Amino acid sequence: SNHSSSSSSGSSGAGASGGGANGDAPVVRPTFDEDQRSLVLQVALKCADLGHLASPREVHKVWVQHLEEEFFRQGDREKQNGLSVSPLMDRDKNGISMSQVGFFDIVALPLFQSFAHAFPESTPMLDAVKDNYAMWREEALSYSSSRSR
Repeated sequence: SNHSSSSSSGSSGAGASGGGANGDAPVVRPTFDEDQRSLVLQVALKCADLGHLASPREVHKVWVQHLEEEFFRQGDREKQNGLSVSPLMDRDKNGISMSQVGFFDIVALPLFQSFAHAFPESTPMLDAVKDNYAMWREEALSYSSSRSR
């Protein structure tokens, strides 16, 4: 591997690779400087950390149930130690399953949308996240309508 002080990573300054085996149009890959590369890797790692958001609904819901139980156990320990219970960690109140729409609005959707914008090949992952978001929105509407009766 050739390391130089130049920010380009080879002779193809546009970052283009040859056409596909089937005569497809060439795939243009963005080139990144060191700071951009670091940021891309951080975003990719965060997407991986939150990967269950792009899982099928049943798998995603199991992950959320496990996370919520983990949060509640921390809240139980905080109570046992005479500490105030951290937000979303009190099993006597609504946990994270009741705040998923907000989490998707503020964290998940902007994260996965940014990643898909930079890497269009990841759009199926974004679509799966949007599907889970739609599920949580439906559940929130169902919950709020059942409470208003």
